[in-house]
Amino acid sequence: MTRETKIGLFVILALGVMMFMVLRSSDLSSMWKRGPKAQTVEIVMNDASGVRDGTPVRVAGVKVGTVEGIRLEAGKAIASVSLDPSVVLREGAKAELRSQGVLGERYIALDVGSGEKATGAAIAATVPPSLDDITATISSIGADLKVVTENFKLATVNQSGENRISVIAANLETLTQTLVAMLEENRSNVRQTSEQFALLSGSLGKEIPLLIEQMTQLVTDLRAIAGGNSERIDVTMEHIAKMAENMDATSQSFSSIATKVDQGQGSIGKLINDPTTVDNLNEVLVETKNSLGEVKNLLGQANRLNFDLNFRSEYLLDPSATKSYLGVRITPNENKYYLIEAVVRGDKLLGSELFQTETFTYDADGNLLTRAVENRTEKEDELEITGQLAYRVGPVFLRGGLIEGEGGGGLEYFAFEDRMKFALESWDFGRQDRDPHAKIDLHLKFTKNLSLNFGWDDFLESDRNSAFLGGGLRWKDEDLKLLITRLGSSFL
Repeated sequence: MTRETKIGLFVILALGVMMFMVLRSSDLSSMWKRGPKAQTVEIVMNDASGVRDGTPVRVAGVKVGTVEGIRLEAGKAIASVSLDPSVVLREGAKAELRSQGVLGERYIALDVGSGEKATGAAIAATVPPSLDDITATISSIGADLKVVTENFKLATVNQSGENRISVIAANLETLTQTLVAMLEENRSNVRQTSEQFALLSGSLGKEIPLLIEQMTQLVTDLRAIAGGNSERIDVTMEHIAKMAENMDATSQSFSSIATKVDQGQGSIGKLINDPTTVDNLNEVLVETKNSLGEVKNLLGQANRLNFDLNFRSEYLLDPSATKSYLGVRITPNENKYYLIEAVVRGDKLLGSELFQTETFTYDADGNLLTRAVENRTEKEDELEITGQLAYRVGPVFLRGGLIEGEGGGGLEYFAFEDRMKFALESWDFGRQDRDPHAKIDLHLKFTKNLSLNFGWDDFLESDRNSAFLGGGLRWKDEDLKLLITRLGSSFL
């Protein structure tokens, strides 16, 4: 088969596929569906922040549907959800809005209930507390703390304007002195009591003859006890005197502390007497609230990112070579995306570059003796990197950056609800003795994940241009999104 015949067959095939897609684009999704039609239910939420078209619905962690649309009705957010027909909703069914980790994508957790089979009523959803609720709680705690500090300050001043802590310290000092005086007086009383007890023992020995021996023995024992413990009693009294002195020193220290607090010295004194301390505390709470707001904004921005992995391979008819792409597309919003791809090219697609090295030999007087020329050819790298930034301008995306390791740019046009994409791109504007590398590409999306593409590569060069045909897969990776957002938060 000649080269012209191959090209003609390829063009006919491409036109046929294109016409089929145009005629059947509205029914494309039904071509690949089998089984019962999906059921639609409504979920009512007080706050639908983070929920959008395509948000997954999960039962026990398994994805069973997606959000197809959101509307506002009577101050409530009503989400229309397309559920797998195998999911049976029963009485008591409920839903809850959750996130996959701190920075993960929002999803709706559905509890199918356990009663009788439901008859199509809307399902109420609960929404967990947001960062705004946490910030309001912290602000309320700060206000209560301010009231406590002010009341504590007022409680330390009596009606006459004196510091109550100082008055308490003075009363403790008076009480300590009184206890010391009482201990001094009781020492002499203890000794006097011992003497009177000895006299009473002698009288009893004279008046009760029958008990002389017993009483004599008792008196002897009592005297032995009194004689053996007199030193202990004196030591005990000395300990009591020392304890009184320590209590006196403690009361003086407490009085000094109270005086410093009253004068505004130390952390407690400043907290009670310095009015600026409360103001500073309020400023700290305000800064904390602002910081939480910034964190909330950052988390919101990270939560809006979408990560789409893609892999595709293209077969070039001439020179019968393949080119494979593996990359990730990061979409922060519908009007912008970032594309990073690794491109592996076959050996037949790799060009070469000629390098020339000249070597000169001179004599002692500087005269040229010999001149040698060495030619060296180096082959291009098999692996190249593509990194581009794209912006939407009306129905067209304009993109630029690196394409297969060289500077370049292009445009993309989407049609039929993004089922068809036409792309034109050009790069490597510095090719020696050649025009820039230009490529026309048409993508047809058959399912959510599967696509077919064909086009013309390097069509500006008559000896290098080639038709190609390819296909690829594209899928969302929520784990990759969670990993990247967590890595970003670890640097904050």
